[in-house]
Amino acid sequence: MQRIITFFCRINLPGKISFLLLLIIFGLFYNSYSQPSPRKKILVLHSYHITYLWTNNITKGVLSVFDEEKTNIDISVEFLDSKQSFDTTYQSIVFNMLSHKYNNQDIDLIICSDDDALSFLIDYRNKLFGEIPVVFCGVNEFGPNRLKGQKLFTGLIETVDIENTIKLAFDLTPKLEKIYVIADNTTTGTKLRLVTDSIRKAKFNNIEFEFLNELPLQGIIERTQNASQNASILILPYTTEISGRLLEMEKVVEIISENSPVPVYSLWDFVFNHGIVGGKILSGYKQGVESAIIAERIINGESISDIPIIMQSPSDFMIDYSQAKRFHLNLNNLPPNTIIENKEPTFFEKNKNIIFIFNSLFSILLILFVFFFFRQKKKKNKLIS
Repeated sequence: MQRIITFFCRINLPGKISFLLLLIIFGLFYNSYSQPSPRKKILVLHSYHITYLWTNNITKGVLSVFDEEKTNIDISVEFLDSKQSFDTTYQSIVFNMLSHKYNNQDIDLIICSDDDALSFLIDYRNKLFGEIPVVFCGVNEFGPNRLKGQKLFTGLIETVDIENTIKLAFDLTPKLEKIYVIADNTTTGTKLRLVTDSIRKAKFNNIEFEFLNELPLQGIIERTQNASQNASILILPYTTEISGRLLEMEKVVEIISENSPVPVYSLWDFVFNHGIVGGKILSGYKQGVESAIIAERIINGESISDIPIIMQSPSDFMIDYSQAKRFHLNLNNLPPNTIIENKEPTFFEKNKNIIFIFNSLFSILLILFVFFFFRQKKKKNKLIS
């Protein structure tokens, strides 16, 4: 420091001015590069309630990409709870609540899940947050006019594979004659029931489909518990009874399966291991991961207009071995790459510790036998010589 002061005193006036200017410029550049970049804020808006497992799995998927300790992202999560109500009065109340809550916050991007949240944002995004990017997932209803001309929307469609799930039921019950289709009258339940009916007319008009959307849960149990052995049950969304009573779908699946004399199929990972034989299973966690990856690309500067909507969601054929065994289903004709869960362990898997100990002891004894054999042979050769 003393040398710098001495140097500054010795130089002439123009030199001193130049030196000071250089210090100022260096200070400005240093501050601009040393300041941390401002944190980005993402709002995750869910259609359903906080305890709905599908919604929770999407949240877990999003948070697996945006770890707040490792990324420069702050995440806020809101739940519309639209299975309780989603009329215009309720939407107006939600609009006022979000408007008040986020009035002084700059949201950089929104991730939304399922149809009701997307519909809400199409109508209210600009008024609440301005024209900011929206990445959606879990959306069933999507056509050319779905976005109503709104821009800066992209994401992935929840393409549940009803057709291949029915084909799987045929593979496991070759003489299948009837399918009971269980659905509620919510937005998603109605949509998927209509899709199933269209598939029936186009591909499966040789068998009977009975749609049970107007019955309460007890009525569904009574209707299906005497089904013939050549029938199956397909469960679509059923979380709201005709009376308006809310139900947890995994509990619904458990109750129907426990009382069913025939195999039960469905389409989502959060009801797997709750009594279904299987289906072409869609993962909420993967929906969350994929939507978060798209959001990350946008946050990092990629134009949302360059990111096309993903029209086909990844899904896997999955079978619960314990349920397949319960109904004595033949698993020899499963589609390639089918994932079989809950298989009974083989003899070796059951007794692997005992087998390991036995092999270890046998190996030790074999080594000792070889050692003593050659040692004895060496002694014998020595005596002969």
